[in-house]
Amino acid sequence: MKKSLMLLLAIVTLIVTEIDAQIIRNTGIQSGISISKQSWLYKSTNNKSIKDYRVGLNLVINCEWFDNEYFSVLTDLGYIQKGCKEKIENTTASQPEGDGTFKTYDTRFDYLTFSPKFKIRKEIKNIIPFLFIGPRLDYQLSYKSDFNYSQIENDFKKIIWGLNYGIGFEYKSGYIGIAAILQHQYDFTKIINTESSQQNTGLSIKNNAFVINLGVKYYFKK
Repeated sequence: MKKSLMLLLAIVTLIVTEIDAQIIRNTGIQSGISISKQSWLYKSTNNKSIKDYRVGLNLVINCEWFDNEYFSVLTDLGYIQKGCKEKIENTTASQPEGDGTFKTYDTRFDYLTFSPKFKIRKEIKNIIPFLFIGPRLDYQLSYKSDFNYSQIENDFKKIIWGLNYGIGFEYKSGYIGIAAILQHQYDFTKIINTESSQQNTGLSIKNNAFVINLGVKYYFKK
């Protein structure tokens, strides 16, 4: 994963240095946390379960394009952890319904993510509030879980389509900008979506995530 992120950074840096600064407004990096959960639907019983939130890592390299006063285009390329946690009561042979103690099971999905977004901003001296929205593509790199998913892992969708939208505030001084961003990542594609049959109950799993990031930007002109 570290080698992939370093290669990603090198490629983006090379592209940025070769493009005229009139096209690229700024480039930067963001890091922060993803707060994600999953909804599970067992189709044969129509039983829906909302899992608990888990906190993961988010790393992003981005560019802001076109030097318009109010509008621009953002492109984000990065790495994000999503998934969920689930607290389950422990059972024993003598207490099959539960012994009053619990164990938390953690499930994590790692994605390479890309999102072009439309941005609206208003510069008020050094302060820049902004809104953004745009499509997103996540590519699953790996997963890790305290549960045994070996029987269903081949049904996991490698590509997830979704929508990113959110708000942010930036402080700009000269060529440097510092930003705080809050966004919601809504998924159109389910992680898994199998139909019910005599052999299985049928299962649908969907991600839902919020992201809180801090970022540093370099502007190509003041």
